[in-house]
Amino acid sequence: MLSSKAALLKEMIDGRRSVRHFLNKTVPADLITKVIEAGRLAPSPTNTQPWFFLVVSGEEKKDLSRLVAAEAKTIQLEGFRDIGLEAVRILDEAPHIITVWNMKRLSKRLKKVKDLIGPRYYRNYERAERDSIACAIENMWLMAHALGLGMAWIMAGLGTANRYQKKFDIDGEIVAHLGLGYASPAHPEERTTRKPLEEISWFFKKT
Repeated sequence: MLSSKAALLKEMIDGRRSVRHFLNKTVPADLITKVIEAGRLAPSPTNTQPWFFLVVSGEEKKDLSRLVAAEAKTIQLEGFRDIGLEAVRILDEAPHIITVWNMKRLSKRLKKVKDLIGPRYYRNYERAERDSIACAIENMWLMAHALGLGMAWIMAGLGTANRYQKKFDIDGEIVAHLGLGYASPAHPEERTTRKPLEEISWFFKKT
């Protein structure tokens, strides 16, 4: 029997979807702040909090979509190009985009002692930073769902990331574009098939 807290959390996890169709309706700033606040509370290596969140809307969002579209059109493989252009459609339709950055606050600090701690151990910290940002995004996604909002995670291309680094003078690396808005009821998002638990887990007990 689940506690009320656990039952509510399970409901949020079960109900979360990748939303690919949005209403033409802006999200109040206080709700966007709540989404970002959820990301801020994620765990990170030695609490370095390597993330930064840039919210773009209106004309700035259109400019970002154009950059992503230009990059998607350069993809040579047709199937992957189609995926990239579908991502552009999602970003065009979402009223807001949260760009998520890895500021590398820990790995930059440790770079000066990289030779002392060893390159392999140093890479562990680099991975830990990226992993913690994924935790932050999941927190944000669940909070968005709890607030009645929809979200989609779009990969960030290198060209777009470089342009935005210069434009906003942010010394970091874009990890993702998160389309955020109200999901369109005309396009309900179905849960994609998940592998059965017995296929992805193994309980080992040494006798």
